[in-house]
Amino acid sequence: MRKDRIDLCLADMQGRLFENSRKYNFDSEIFIEAFMNSDIAKDLDSKISIKKLADDKIIMKKFLESSKKKLSTIGHSFDEEILYWIGYVYRYWNILTGESSKDIYKKAPVRLMGEKYDEYHLVDIEDVIDILRK
Repeated sequence: MRKDRIDLCLADMQGRLFENSRKYNFDSEIFIEAFMNSDIAKDLDSKISIKKLADDKIIMKKFLESSKKKLSTIGHSFDEEILYWIGYVYRYWNILTGESSKDIYKKAPVRLMGEKYDEYHLVDIEDVIDILRK
């Protein structure tokens, strides 16, 4: 599938969103799991209202307002580079395959992504997604 500029901007935006979760001191696993299972992630999956959701700060605000799950500030938070990579890979995966954020998270939960960062962050992203899908 050909990725256009909007697709790559969405992947970058989600990477920045995850990266910025550290500024709120959120537990990375709790934040990412809640986001990947949220209605906002579902909207991004289907590219609904992209113009309304095109900024990571707006998305963070909407997500925090709508989050049904209490986001813990106690626990483990990944480094910003790892958080960015996880967010980028998840959104790129959706763009590449059409799989939902929920399904992607089931196949590659944040703990696995954090463990695989050192091994995979310099590998071509489409190869990483192929490996994680298996």
